[in-house]
Amino acid sequence: MKSLVGSWEGTMDMGEGPMKIDASYKLTSGGSAIVETIFERSPHEMVTIYHDNSERDLTVTHYCMLHNQPKLELKELEEHEIEFDLAEDADIDVAAEEHMHALTIKFKGEDKMTQHWTKYEEGEPQMVTEIAYTRLDAE
Repeated sequence: MKSLVGSWEGTMDMGEGPMKIDASYKLTSGGSAIVETIFERSPHEMVTIYHDNSERDLTVTHYCMLHNQPKLELKELEEHEIEFDLAEDADIDVAAEEHMHALTIKFKGEDKMTQHWTKYEEGEPQMVTEIAYTRLDAE
């Protein structure tokens, strides 16, 4: 994950045609966490923190524009793909709260990746948003 540090440009479609978004990744807390920021300096800005939990498993906390903070835990790790799913101890009412429930990141070389974010409503998956990123620069 530390190799993501730098600036990225993404393309996504929320049903209104492709739109560009910027993302940045930076190390923080002595290199123990990575901060992802998307939609920087906009009303839709969101932050996702990637870090190890107390058992040294990769964990994600997503500070969402939906006004919640789903915690995702590592579900599967393959050579070019990482899957996260909502943690059992997440502070989310799955049946009642609209939230991001899963994240899959697919790496396509050093300078390209795709994220798939799965949003749940009323306890069921409602939408998968794909963001295709290209690295602008590494830090």
